[in-house]
Amino acid sequence: PRDAPAELARATPGLRWVAAGGGADWVDDLWPLLSAAEVVVTHAGQNAIADVALAQACAVVIPEQRPFGEQHATAAALAEAGIAVSVPRWPSADRWAALVQRARHQDPRQWKRLQVEGAAARAAAAIAA
Repeated sequence: PRDAPAELARATPGLRWVAAGGGADWVDDLWPLLSAAEVVVTHAGQNAIADVALAQACAVVIPEQRPFGEQHATAAALAEAGIAVSVPRWPSADRWAALVQRARHQDPRQWKRLQVEGAAARAAAAIAA
């Protein structure tokens, strides 16, 4: 939602939220924000998940509706593997504090299981072969 940062700030006093993308101001380089974030809230698209995985950020993943349900499948797999917290839709304000706490207790090193580091080089080698 467009008012997500304000909603999250009200629901989690003491935390500072930064929005990037969607209806928020455009951020040319998201990496400094991702790598410094205590918790990232993201959709479950493959590129977003790869970025969060490389940053090894604790995350709340909220899948967007897609024709084949791939984001819901990705979010469910991440939650089942204990890599990220997942909810099927944007939560009500009263749920955010608990979701952030759950995300903070995830082990961000679990993202390494997705093997995103060096993925571009591996893809290039496979294409060149």
